[in-house]
Amino acid sequence: MSNKITAFLFLSCFAAACATAPKPDDSVLSSSEARTWLERYCSRGARAISGNLIVRANTREFKGQHPASVRFEPNGSFVLEVTHLLGGTLLRLKGEGETFDIEAPSKPEANRKGVSRYLGIEVPVLGGLLLGDLPCPAGWRDATPRIDGAKILLESGPWRWSYSRALDHAERIPYAIELTPRGLPDPESRIELSIDDWDREAGFARKVRVRTGEGELKWTWRNRTP
Repeated sequence: MSNKITAFLFLSCFAAACATAPKPDDSVLSSSEARTWLERYCSRGARAISGNLIVRANTREFKGQHPASVRFEPNGSFVLEVTHLLGGTLLRLKGEGETFDIEAPSKPEANRKGVSRYLGIEVPVLGGLLLGDLPCPAGWRDATPRIDGAKILLESGPWRWSYSRALDHAERIPYAIELTPRGLPDPESRIELSIDDWDREAGFARKVRVRTGEGELKWTWRNRTP
């Protein structure tokens, strides 16, 4: 098994008629193009959004497919609540600042407070994914991106971030992001994040999958406001 923790985010299809995943854009980037690209996709930040999801999971808190709701406040705090068909809560995930509170009423042994990760993923990264964003490292504005052919490389906090772009879209929406740790513990772990459906008009990820050694979580947006 690899001694790296690696996370990939894929945009598998930008249009309903698309039959295969987009190919990466191999054109060589300039430093100015890289900065413009980062400004476009990393500048959204915290905002108020709420809506309903369908969540499928295989985690210590719950298993199977269930309805869920999520609410984000302008300060970035959020609450994700997964319920069973009768309306009872299976999982309540509260994120604020850099920590989570995890509540699983049917499995109280899984309750935790003040944890910094869920399924191995930090609060800001998972929060960005739940928003439907492509997550970017904290402090990316002050970081100097390096260019490796068609890839944009950033180092921030515990991660090395590698961004690629899609070839078959005029605006070159991000196609893949790879994260590799900078000295994180548990080097035998692996994290995979997949964005399976990107809403080009609204600019957010409709379908996301998280798979780690701690479990698997998928969600699909049903509706969202605004």
